[in-house]
Amino acid sequence: MKKLSKILLIPVAIIAIMAIVRCNKDDDASQEPQQYHLTIDNILEKFPQDLYENSSKIVFKNESGGTRVLSILPEHALQSRTHMGRDYTVDALNYRLVEENDDSYIIQVTVDAQYGAFDPNFKPLEFILIIMSGLKNAGTNNITLMTVEVDGVAFDNYSETFDLNGKEFTDVYYSRIYPTSTAFSSIYFNPEFGVIGFQDENDVLYVFDSIE
Repeated sequence: MKKLSKILLIPVAIIAIMAIVRCNKDDDASQEPQQYHLTIDNILEKFPQDLYENSSKIVFKNESGGTRVLSILPEHALQSRTHMGRDYTVDALNYRLVEENDDSYIIQVTVDAQYGAFDPNFKPLEFILIIMSGLKNAGTNNITLMTVEVDGVAFDNYSETFDLNGKEFTDVYYSRIYPTSTAFSSIYFNPEFGVIGFQDENDVLYVFDSIE
């Protein structure tokens, strides 16, 4: 009987040892660096992603009927970044709007997220950023920036309705105007169509007409 009791105790001991080993492994796993990933889900309602993904060109017209047709070039990538010693990834969306045979971008729309600068609480910020560059001469003096929204708060100028060359749009964000002879002076954006207007290097206003 004693021999039988000893034999029965063997599997119990094995199970106990396995449980201890498993606990140690769980403790080791909990000490491994955590992987952080930021999403841009909340900000996407402010950007017509489907429209940009399923279209190839946007047609803009000025008051005289002149057109500028910009091709939509999506650039998507899982980006790896570091903030205050913390490694993280983000699914950033990038769309370049360019004219045919133009090496530089005219307009770049970025839907992104990142940790706030020098934020010890690691609060993630989601934002839509629009960059407009002068033709062929991209440089500090030729770039206009507009941050449409950061973390749910409108950053640049905003209007519920806005008239552009006699065409009315709603829910419009627009950049502050920097009138110069070499840079684009303003950008206009709404969540329904994305970029709906811009003033070019000659300060001629081009307004969204159609999408192809």
